[in-house]
Amino acid sequence: MLANLRTKLEKQVAELVEINETFAKKNAELAEQVAKLTDKVAKLSKNSSTSSKPPSSDIVKPQRKRQELE
Repeated sequence: MLANLRTKLEKQVAELVEINETFAKKNAELAEQVAKLTDKVAKLSKNSSTSSKPPSSDIVKPQRKRQELE
């Protein structure tokens, strides 16, 4: 009886270890993605009013001419 219970518990522990490893890998992937997105947001939100850059360095998209739109 105890041997059967021990075997069952060992199986459950092995399953939980596998689940934990899966979650740890996914957590690392998501942490890396968050770091990349945080960096991207920081870069996109910088302009001459929020950094030491001159106004001429601000990214400005030129307006498209009417002919290009048609």
